[in-house]
Amino acid sequence: MIEGSGLIGRGERRLAGYCGLYCGNCEVFRAWEEGDVEFLKKEAEEDRIPVEEVRCEGCRSEVVMYWCRRCDIKRCASERGVDFCHECPEFPCPLILRFRMSRPHHEPVFENMKAIEGEGIDKWLQDQDRRWRCMSCGRRVTFYDTLCRACGSSLIK
Repeated sequence: MIEGSGLIGRGERRLAGYCGLYCGNCEVFRAWEEGDVEFLKKEAEEDRIPVEEVRCEGCRSEVVMYWCRRCDIKRCASERGVDFCHECPEFPCPLILRFRMSRPHHEPVFENMKAIEGEGIDKWLQDQDRRWRCMSCGRRVTFYDTLCRACGSSLIK
């Protein structure tokens, strides 16, 4: 299991999704971590759920967004005793293939799992933390940000 000592604290490992997503750049995670009440309210209204339900501390935490609570990939990986889908003998299965194609930010999950396997979880988490920051001010950004919310710099490379 990925819990253990390393360069990244145990708490940061909660940001490594079983599917290979990095939770640290999820819009809901960022809003929850930063106390962006307006975003949380807007998300609650769009999803027709109480604002108290719009919170997440990462895939491997006890506090996850409602869609992550019912995640078939998380359930499957847990049942099979694997940390990431690529460790399963049935990888790639129809479940992860559908997931990968379901949203633009899901597309890099195979690349991410390959990096995790090759470089290790700690290095991957460090690389993801660096990758999902504004190059101008260092603020953490989300999958879909095009401008930094802190300094207004373009995030498009």
